Amino acid sequence: DVAALRATAPPLPPGRWGIGCFSVPVGTHATEGGGAAFDFGAPTSARNAARTLRALQLRRAVLLEGSPGVGKTALVAALAAASGHKLVRVNLSEQTDIMDLLGADLPVPGSGPGAFAWCDGPLLRALKAGEWVLLDELNLASQSVLEGLNAVLDHREEVFIPELGATFKA
Repeated sequence: DVAALRATAPPLPPGRWGIGCFSVPVGTHATEGGGAAFDFGAPTSARNAARTLRALQLRRAVLLEGSPGVGKTALVAALAAASGHKLVRVNLSEQTDIMDLLGADLPVPGSGPGAFAWCDGPLLRALKAGEWVLLDELNLASQSVLEGLNAVLDHREEVFIPELGATFKA
């Protein structure tokens, strides 16, 4: 029961945001309204938010699954906004390539022929900046994308970019 969770929870230490006894560090990304459009007081929303916050205590990737339209994406967006974290949402599909997420060598505009430079993809930019990442519709991603995401989502929590010769921690 969420009301009991709130009533018995100790006060959160400074720099933490949460529901009940589950919390996350407060981020530095100020958002308009701070998730005010989402009602964490509604019983189902509060229960789902507390469960998600509980899962975030493990500092691992969290998989939310459920029927379409039940509010999984809205919940994560509201948690990110309320806790001051920037959320990078990436919609996946069967056409998504791993390089769409991580980046690629692209032609440099205004340069001579054959001039290429690395351009970070949204996932790599978010990892570098310490932002929250929402991989939406993961079930639609191709097997090659899922395999490419393995190292980020499993115990290694990192990705190696051969073109840069560098490893980035998740």
